[in-house]
Amino acid sequence: QTIISTHSTIFIDKSSLNTINSVKQKNDGYTEINYCKDITSIYSSLNVKNSDFLFYDKFLVVEGDTEQYLIPRLFEIYTGKSLLSNNIQLINMQGKNKWVNNKKIIDKILGDFKKSDDQVFYLFDNDMSFEIGKAVMTENMFFVGNQDIEDAIDNKIWVSNLNHYYNGVLEFNVEEVQSWKELVPLEAKCNDHEKFYPILNRKIKDKLKNLGGDIDQLKRIPSKGIESADFLLLNINELDDIPFEIREAFDKVLE
Repeated sequence: QTIISTHSTIFIDKSSLNTINSVKQKNDGYTEINYCKDITSIYSSLNVKNSDFLFYDKFLVVEGDTEQYLIPRLFEIYTGKSLLSNNIQLINMQGKNKWVNNKKIIDKILGDFKKSDDQVFYLFDNDMSFEIGKAVMTENMFFVGNQDIEDAIDNKIWVSNLNHYYNGVLEFNVEEVQSWKELVPLEAKCNDHEKFYPILNRKIKDKLKNLGGDIDQLKRIPSKGIESADFLLLNINELDDIPFEIREAFDKVLE
């Protein structure tokens, strides 16, 4: 048998999780050894490595791929520093449909390594609140928008983004963007087509069609991943441009 004492992420990430012990000295001078017993699929489930859980003080859990790129960049605008420089690790929950399973994995690993609930924060679209229910909500959970982050972004930013993206093809104004937001259901679960992004795409098509344009040639605004994050960030430059609930979550994580 071989015992390796290391802070190397290479050794840790190449090892099975149930063979890793975390050793630290408590305030009373005694040594505490923590280990994870049986969760071995965290990388495939959450796209994070063993070291991501061992070496960070706090964890910010987001819903999907767009947020994985968007939230760190909003954090830098808000604080002037990166999540990692604040020893905060971002975890992508990989979508609403994986909430139950991935929440169990996170709780299991953090529990075994003696990370507390106070170190984990959740930042989701508000439609997630209708999925999980009030019974499981905590003060470390934050929900953005009427249904999602997109409808929480200021109308002026949307207008600037759209006019930039469709420059020379279409022109938008604050009043029409607000009228489209008002179609989004409030305080209730809704179908995907009732949310702001699908409504926006339909209204853009209608606008072009009314002008006699060819909707088959219309480029669609990106809706997933880094392309969507880049689009949303086009004109977010100031602290006040960031939706309130996101700023609130950042303040809580930084306490």
